[in-house]
Amino acid sequence: MMPEATPPLSSTNVDEAPPRLRFWEIDSCFRCPVVGACLSHAEQRSLLKRSGARIADAAPYEVHEALVAAAGGENGLSRRIDTLLQRKYARDAAGLLNLPREAFAERFREALPSEGMEAALWAAAVRSDLGLELKREVFGELHMAMHAAIGERRQAAREAVRAGEGTEALRLELRQAAADKRTLQKELDACRRELEKSQGALAHSQSERLRLQGELDVRQRRDAEAEAAAGESLQWRAMFEDMRRRCEDASQYAALLEEENAGLSRQLERSRDSKARYDRAPFPSDPSGEAQGAYGEVAAATQCRECDDDCPVSDLCRKRILIVGGIERMESRYRKLIEGGGGVMEYHDGHVKKGARELECCLKRADMVLCPINCNSHAACLIIKKLGKKHGKPVCMLPNFSLSAVSRAIWNEDRSGAVN
Repeated sequence: MMPEATPPLSSTNVDEAPPRLRFWEIDSCFRCPVVGACLSHAEQRSLLKRSGARIADAAPYEVHEALVAAAGGENGLSRRIDTLLQRKYARDAAGLLNLPREAFAERFREALPSEGMEAALWAAAVRSDLGLELKREVFGELHMAMHAAIGERRQAAREAVRAGEGTEALRLELRQAAADKRTLQKELDACRRELEKSQGALAHSQSERLRLQGELDVRQRRDAEAEAAAGESLQWRAMFEDMRRRCEDASQYAALLEEENAGLSRQLERSRDSKARYDRAPFPSDPSGEAQGAYGEVAAATQCRECDDDCPVSDLCRKRILIVGGIERMESRYRKLIEGGGGVMEYHDGHVKKGARELECCLKRADMVLCPINCNSHAACLIIKKLGKKHGKPVCMLPNFSLSAVSRAIWNEDRSGAVN
């Protein structure tokens, strides 16, 4: 609808604001845009409801149409519309209402695409000094802005559809992300439970390790005590073995002493028998017994220098006998036996750990070497045999260290030569 022609206001002063038109006085071309743009749908329904109209089932277009129709004259509804518009836009449109028409047209064009378009539209509608050309220009700008707004609205609707589609995609993604989050939360809870279980198992393992360590310490202490006891037992066993060997040596020594004592007893009996035989036998040509007494004195004087064939120490006056080993406490008895027969005795303990040079020197001086095998090591026996062969000395290996064994060895050597 084009604006109606109005006569120019010849008496209008440019320095004074033109009088404001009331809502029912504005040009008909501005009624529909002012109601639709300057009043919201809720405000429109409120105004119509307060005027007494029934709008329960009224559509938005019907409410809009009723308010535009009320602008045809002054009535209760048009006054309410005018009061509401005045309250809403009087302050924002004050600067536009006081501008000259040319400046107003420029400011109106600038205000159309901005947020102040409603105030500029209301100011253009209520100004009474706008001419027909300016009204047509304002209406054209408003009309094209409405078309542009419709296009923008369509574009916004399409963008809203696309945004809705994007929103739906985002909603689906969000839903999937929520599902993934729930799955990850379940996995996290499972991992936490597994972690708690592992921590419990670790704590149990640590307590078990401490318990086993305690048992190991106890066992090690027991083993150490048992080892110490075993060492002490070994010491006692070694002492027992040493005492047993000493007892055996003492028993053998006692047996040897008994054997020697028996031999000496037999020799004493033979000597007594010989003496008694000489005492009883009468001398043939000496009835008085003087010759027999002289014979006894001569026999007694020569007895120490003559031995019969049964004496085990005969002909030792010029021999040096070396005894290697044996029992050291028997040395005095060995010496008494050999030196009592006129021989020379030399003794060596048989130890060769520091070398065999001392043993070799003794062997080189000896005429005969006696070696009891039960009192010398195997190595010492071998060394004695080698040294005997090296220096041509007779070596007799005795089965034991008894005096009888020594006597038999000396007697056999004197009768039949060395035993090697």
